[in-house]
Amino acid sequence: MGKEFGTIEARNGLHLDEQIDASSLGQESSMRGWELGEYQELYNDLVEFMGSVLSNPHIPYEIRHRCGVKYAVASRPTLTRHLRRCHAFMDLHWPSRYFSADLKLFFECYRAAPIWRSTGDAACNHPNTVYPDGTILAERFNAFVAYMREQARARCVAKKLSDWRRGLDHQEASIGEYLDNLHFDQPDIIAMRADFSFVKTVAVESDAIPRMSWQTDEEGRWTQVPSKEPSSGAGWETSARIDPTLALQFRESFFDNQNGVDRELFEHLVGYISKVEQGAEHGAYHVHILLLLDAKRVKAKTFDRIRGIAADRWRRLTNGLGNVFDCHHPVYEAKLRREGRWSLDPVLDSDPARFERLRTYIIRYFAKDDGQMVRVKPFAKSKMLTKGRNG
Repeated sequence: MGKEFGTIEARNGLHLDEQIDASSLGQESSMRGWELGEYQELYNDLVEFMGSVLSNPHIPYEIRHRCGVKYAVASRPTLTRHLRRCHAFMDLHWPSRYFSADLKLFFECYRAAPIWRSTGDAACNHPNTVYPDGTILAERFNAFVAYMREQARARCVAKKLSDWRRGLDHQEASIGEYLDNLHFDQPDIIAMRADFSFVKTVAVESDAIPRMSWQTDEEGRWTQVPSKEPSSGAGWETSARIDPTLALQFRESFFDNQNGVDRELFEHLVGYISKVEQGAEHGAYHVHILLLLDAKRVKAKTFDRIRGIAADRWRRLTNGLGNVFDCHHPVYEAKLRREGRWSLDPVLDSDPARFERLRTYIIRYFAKDDGQMVRVKPFAKSKMLTKGRNG
């Protein structure tokens, strides 16, 4: 989310992501919600851990003996530094969500062979912790990593991840074919691009998500319980930033009811592309949209008005929780032009050079691999990338 250029401002002049009073969060509520940055930090650690588990055969700890006493020596920091968080990783497991093969592998292996049974048990996380059977925690962790690798081979996880990453190649081809067909029918195109996101924190429970942990009951069944993780005071993170279901619902709402109050936004629309991604740095779900408009009918003033309507629509349908980065803000556009990176000039009379520049830009923008691929979806076939035609 850019801060300098194109951020839509509210009527009071403050950026929307600055208007939520995080200091009051939780003061009148007992809910332990996901606090700002918690989800992403845990998510990034799990992705890193599984990457290390699956990319090499190394054992996390070397087990040594001194005077008949076992002790552990860390041999692979990329594995061992995640030991203390293994049980907390289960907080990321939401029932009914679809997970990438690496995350699914962890959740299912941990449920089958947990290192700890509850968050309280996980507080004793020194690798030399001794158990009644004579093992130390480091040995149990080594065994758990070995078990995941065994299961990864049995489940063909490497191939599944490879197929998942190759999905970008399919998207690239699909977008290229879509643009070629659209341009064949519509030789005059002007593209309007915007990045939709969400404010960082919220002040009411209904806009946040409870953080839940997992533990086993007396019969060994896994159940969810409210998290007892101490509060950092950072404030509840906006639910749509960490829940892909909500991000997708807001995206669909933007393109629904095109004959309503914002009909001017869609009046000259000939096509659109949109994609939900997860930020590589901040981890928040956000939506990229590209509206393809009839360049013969949409002149400068109309184009500027459409930009404003799109921003207002996003803020309204998100009940004020939406941010917009306007990629056509004059200062931002001028910066890209100076750098030779501006590619959104109108394509008139099937100008082949301009169309190819626009086509290349759109494909690169929507089919890029920069750590924003989504690993958690509502369903296996939930579409992060969508395209549409009007008329």
